[in-house]
Amino acid sequence: MANGGIIGPINDPTRGPFTTTFTASGTYTNPGFGPGVADYLVVAGGGAGGGPGGVPGGGGAGGLLTASSTSIGLSNYTITIGGGGNISPTNGRGGAGNPSSMVGAITVTATGGGGGGINVPGSAAGGSGGSGGGGSGACNAGTGGAGTPGQGNTGGTGGPGPGGQGGGGGGGAGAVGSNHTTGGTGGGPGGVGLASSITGSSVFYAGGGGGGQPSGPAPATGGTGGSGGGGSGGTLPATPGTGGTANTGGGGGARLAGGSGIVIIKQCGANPTYNVAPGIWSINDAYNYKKAGQWT
Repeated sequence: MANGGIIGPINDPTRGPFTTTFTASGTYTNPGFGPGVADYLVVAGGGAGGGPGGVPGGGGAGGLLTASSTSIGLSNYTITIGGGGNISPTNGRGGAGNPSSMVGAITVTATGGGGGGINVPGSAAGGSGGSGGGGSGACNAGTGGAGTPGQGNTGGTGGPGPGGQGGGGGGGAGAVGSNHTTGGTGGGPGGVGLASSITGSSVFYAGGGGGGQPSGPAPATGGTGGSGGGGSGGTLPATPGTGGTANTGGGGGARLAGGSGIVIIKQCGANPTYNVAPGIWSINDAYNYKKAGQWT
């Protein structure tokens, strides 16, 4: 069709933003248009809750890093998604989650969540990480692990015996993990995560895992998982806990693995379908797009 004397189809040069979500490791291909400014969310894998026996602490959430309108340059980025931690086969401690990162013109690395402690001398304290794991309860009560400043919070403290007390909840990106429930009846809830609207909807990430329930008379209740994929600690005698949710960085509930991380990049810029303006817009359209600030 005729467009003010230029022949060709009508294209739309309006700008993004363009959002890319990584649930597995890969490469972010920058569309190559200025100014190379983006929002990003990087969440590491959550730590595992301690286990399998005793009164274990919940796993800490993976570290969470986010920023808006940040210069990321025009290079491509190598994206690494951290897996959730698993329980150690040798001593039962909750394993730490693995880091997630985006590496290019700048490097952003979130630290994996700390694992939950277990009721064994020397292993009762929660592990440190993006957020710290919860401490174990019962005879060998442990303190919560430390979180990484700017990424997460500390885990909760487990309760001492006799008769068994609950394990501490794992820390979350938005709040510390709770201490055991007093009275020997329950584990501490995991800390809440943080909400992000980078995809357009508000979604929580990096919640802590719930602490384990005491081994006393049933019913005994483990801590709830923090919003953002944190797993629950379960309820005696028959209800198991839950692991951290995949691609949220949630800490695992007592005796269970942590959830894997996620990376999301939202970049403003010209539509990557049209690398070079091919000269097929009408003069009137070009003027209107330019005036509106939408010309590539």
